[in-house]
Formats: sequence, C-alpha cells, structure tokens
Amino acid sequence: MNWNEFLPVPAIDSAQKYVVFQPHSDDAVWFAGGLLLKLSQAGKEIVLVTMTDGRLGSTDPAMTPERLVAIRKKEDEAAGKAIGAGRHLYCSFHDGGLPHCGETTRTMVRIIREERPDAILAPDPWLPYEAHQDHLNCGWSAAESMIYCNLPLYLPEFPAHDVRFIA
Repeated sequence: MNWNEFLPVPAIDSAQKYVVFQPHSDDAVWFAGGLLLKLSQAGKEIVLVTMTDGRLGSTDPAMTPERLVAIRKKEDEAAGKAIGAGRHLYCSFHDGGLPHCGETTRTMVRIIREERPDAILAPDPWLPYEAHQDHLNCGWSAAESMIYCNLPLYLPEFPAHDVRFIA
C-alpha cells in the first residue's frame, strides 16, 4: 500500500494560519526560525504560543526566577517579532513543570479553537534524542489536541475546530 495516497502528507507551507506551540521562549526560533520566517514572509499568519515561563533557563547562580521570567519574556517578544509572528500568546505553566497532557492539552485545545489555525507546529516527542520533559509534554499534548480539537463534547464552551495537519 502507498501510504502517501492513503494519507497524504501536506506540504508544510500549504496552510494559511499556523499555531506554533513552543515549550520555552527560545524553542521555535532555535529549531524552526528559518521556516517560520519563510512562512511569515510568504504572507502566512503565525501565532506563537509560549507554554512555560522560562524561570529555570540560566546557569547564573545570582539569577532569580522572577528576573529570568522577565528577561525571557522580553527576548521572546523580540524573537517573535523577528520571525514575523502576528500574535504571541503566553501560558502560565512553570518551566520544568509542563504537565503531561491533561491541563496542557486543554490549554492547547482552547487556543486552537479560539485561533482556528489550518496547521499546528510543535516539538516532535518521538525523536529518539529528545530528553527535555517540557519538550516531550508539549509535543504529546499538541498531538493529543489534534484528536480533541474537533470533538464538540470536549470543552463544549469553545466551538470545535478541525486542524488540517500537525508538524
């Protein structure tokens, strides 16, 4: 059987609106910045969603979590602007504590239903070398949200929405 005929994989640039779920403020720019810039320059709409507050991302012993959260948000806003993100949303999960599915999935489904994207971009939790729990939980929750976002009985207060693809 030819799986591409059975379940074709759309071209990554075939959507018009993308929601990009990044576990930390630097993940989307670091791992997909060139793609996101190319998409925004082609007139595609990008909504960047930062899932955690970045409070752990420093090796400086004099740094405080509160100062680092403010620094990371400022850096994140500048990076989002540089890649052409039209909107930037921030979730309140703590760095190092992004839950496995559950509340993370509910948050993503709510965002998907409010933003109504054609495609979702997120970390791939099945990569053999991915070890960061926030990356894994972000990816698994994004995959799970693809199941729930078009089911009207899941979070019925937000109208269901069918996303074309996830990458």
